[in-house]
Amino acid sequence: MRPGRRLAVALGASVGLAAAAVVVAFAAGLRLDLSRWRGTVAQQASDALGRPVALEGALQLSLGRTLQLRTGGLRIGNPAGFGTASFVAVGSATLRADLFDVLRGRLRLRGIEASDVELHFERAQDGRANWHFPPAEAAALARPMIDLGPIKLQRLLLDYRDLRTATHHGLALDELTAVAGPHDALRLTLKGVDEERQAYRLRLEGGSLQAWQQAAEPWPLRGEFKSGNAWLQLQGAVDAPRGQARLQFGAGADDIARIARRLGAQVPEAGGAVYLSGSVEARAGALGFTDLQGRWGDATLSGALRWQSGADRQRLSGALQVSQLDLRPWLQAAAPASAGLPQDEPAWLRTPLRTLLPWDLALELSLGRAIGLPVALTDARLTLQADRAGLRAPLRATVAGAALSGQVDLDLSAAVPALALRLDSRDLVLQTLVQAWPALQGLQGQVGQARLRLGGQGDTLAAVLDRIEGSFDMAAVHGRFHPRDAARPFDFALDTLRLEAGPGAPLKSI
Repeated sequence: MRPGRRLAVALGASVGLAAAAVVVAFAAGLRLDLSRWRGTVAQQASDALGRPVALEGALQLSLGRTLQLRTGGLRIGNPAGFGTASFVAVGSATLRADLFDVLRGRLRLRGIEASDVELHFERAQDGRANWHFPPAEAAALARPMIDLGPIKLQRLLLDYRDLRTATHHGLALDELTAVAGPHDALRLTLKGVDEERQAYRLRLEGGSLQAWQQAAEPWPLRGEFKSGNAWLQLQGAVDAPRGQARLQFGAGADDIARIARRLGAQVPEAGGAVYLSGSVEARAGALGFTDLQGRWGDATLSGALRWQSGADRQRLSGALQVSQLDLRPWLQAAAPASAGLPQDEPAWLRTPLRTLLPWDLALELSLGRAIGLPVALTDARLTLQADRAGLRAPLRATVAGAALSGQVDLDLSAAVPALALRLDSRDLVLQTLVQAWPALQGLQGQVGQARLRLGGQGDTLAAVLDRIEGSFDMAAVHGRFHPRDAARPFDFALDTLRLEAGPGAPLKSI
């Protein structure tokens, strides 16, 4: 055999052996260690995202019909000016891709699995959001259509911080699964267990990623949340070009007190199921709730609310109408014992007054009637105006059939918070005013004018109640009192009467 022919045979055999070795390697799922190229891969990812990217642990590629890339850890950093070091942190991850898609140059992932995932969403002091990439880079990333395939994340932490308002919220999830194909409807499911060991699930469904990228029309969105004692349903659309979303929602809970505790609020155990529905419009830094309709036991609620974020203060405005309100749980929780407040006074009485108004308020509240008071209170109107300096709340109502007006003031500008109450009424009918006191049955007459002044200072409501002082004035009082055990009634008339009391001082009359 000539030398040239022998060389050709040798080269052919070598290529055939190499091809056979590649086929065998892919068929056997050979795993390649790419750890030595971690730095190069991380640098390319950093250049593409415009953020520092770090790969930690082993970097391995498994060959086969489906390629699998495994990494021991992944971190995507934040730009300068943010409180957290990382935007994304992943303990371990596996990415799957079709071999022939890769050979054709198509970026189409067949699936993503990861564990110990942290997502830190943050707004800096200057209002920048770490989930927004530079426009040029974002445009470059948006051009190719990416198919992520099925996604499964385990032990997921979602964290949100706003350095401008010192807002911080966190949510830990056991599992997140999603399907996010370019032409398929988005399906997202979150599962977890809350602090009370109640399992919950959140499901979201939307349009395709292609429709989201094209933004030719509003993107449909539907969601459902369920837990052991609460549920939420919503449906609507997201208009990305306009930066807004419009949704219809319905929500319910078995016990409002449990929900309040989970949101960090302390309210008495009132019991009863709660339902609320309405429409919500979301824009950057603002939420508007309209057509609100709710029910709590026998009480109904309606109205509209608007929340707005600001540079350093948030603002809540709107109007709410409530048919009735049962005050008995609140009054029982706040009732003082004979020697002052009870030893087991509720935690909300010890809440610092300076923390009660983290937002500015401009609210109009209407109440049809109150339950649990010793006198009938109906048609109440309360206006809440609050800012950093405190609260001003003019009020008016009908008490025992007579018109009542007044104001509640909370002054937070002083060294020690001061709380004051002023109430004025005219033409009070005594027999309707004393119906709740059996010992005063048989009292008839009228009070031409009545005035109540209460005030106190303290860092908590309990401290204010412990040091409260005030006065009660009546004028043009006349009537008749006929006790049951008296042989005959006696008449009375007073031009003026003044009662004063202070902390630790006996009642004084003038």
